[in-house]
Amino acid sequence: MARRRLTQSGHLLLAALACTLLATNAWAVDAGTVKTLRGNVHVERAGTLSSLRVGDSLQEGDRIQVPSQGSAGITLKDDTLISLGSQSALVIRNFAYNPVTPEGSVFPSILSGSMRYVSGLIARLNPKAIRVDTPMATIGIRGTEFIVEVEDGI
Repeated sequence: MARRRLTQSGHLLLAALACTLLATNAWAVDAGTVKTLRGNVHVERAGTLSSLRVGDSLQEGDRIQVPSQGSAGITLKDDTLISLGSQSALVIRNFAYNPVTPEGSVFPSILSGSMRYVSGLIARLNPKAIRVDTPMATIGIRGTEFIVEVEDGI
């Protein structure tokens, strides 16, 4: 088998490809941070349920569960603010953010309870990249703040 040597441009191309792969993987995984908690709030990640603490990171795919008399405050990487009220459940269905460009998308689903949502940088640059799902409807966000409540029994 013949061995080939990479030219300097070949090395640069491989380095650029590696950096691109690392960057795209890194900005899609870490969605945000828990800023405030009241009560024993849990996160379900990859089938495992664990208690959240202030400062914990949240990831795409996480399901946050707030107990009765509890609450949670979350700041996403693009400065989107999410506040969850008592007996709420939220799934971060999709979160992608590139702070260099700053492009991305935010698609949370509020399954139960209440949520206050304040748009961050992604919505300011591309309002169509934001969507909030509920059991009954999908809300398209156009760079604003709102409160949504999902009633029991729906």
